[in-house]
Amino acid sequence: MRDAFGLHELAVEDARTFHLRPKADRYEGDVQLVILRTARYDDEAERAEFGEISIFVASAFGITVRQGVASELRPARQRLEQRPELL
Repeated sequence: MRDAFGLHELAVEDARTFHLRPKADRYEGDVQLVILRTARYDDEAERAEFGEISIFVASAFGITVRQGVASELRPARQRLEQRPELL
């Protein structure tokens, strides 16, 4: 994916590394990397589970990389596909 989308090696390394806090960086071209912490409550276990989503954003694409427990992204993707003006 790095080669196919022209992603900077340091950005890919950042997306593969679990961070303690959110961050945003701009790389060559128009590629930005945004790293967000996620939280999901597990009703059955009665506890919060944490994860991370790294999002590569450019004018021509968006790529997400999830680590740990993260919320389901399918509903968001379907909403964007149905309403592309939201992009």
